[in-house]
Amino acid sequence: MIKTINCLIKKFSLFTRVQGQNIKSGSQSALFVPVGHFYSPFPQIAEIKQKEDEIFGNMPKQLPGIELNDQEQISLLDIILVQNNF
Repeated sequence: MIKTINCLIKKFSLFTRVQGQNIKSGSQSALFVPVGHFYSPFPQIAEIKQKEDEIFGNMPKQLPGIELNDQEQISLLDIILVQNNF
């Protein structure tokens, strides 16, 4: 599943272009705030990797009062992947 999600992220050209532009060259011309800023829609990848265990390590399987519909979400992702030739 993680490989599929990573594949999807790489397919989003804006995300890839912004990450490459801001992390490698330090240019902020395309954004109103830097990557990783509170208001930025793009996370700082180095910070995510540094806190990976804290962020993804202990995720509950269920959330009280919220129906996650795991199987339906996976089925929808499969449909999206097929329709978009991933």
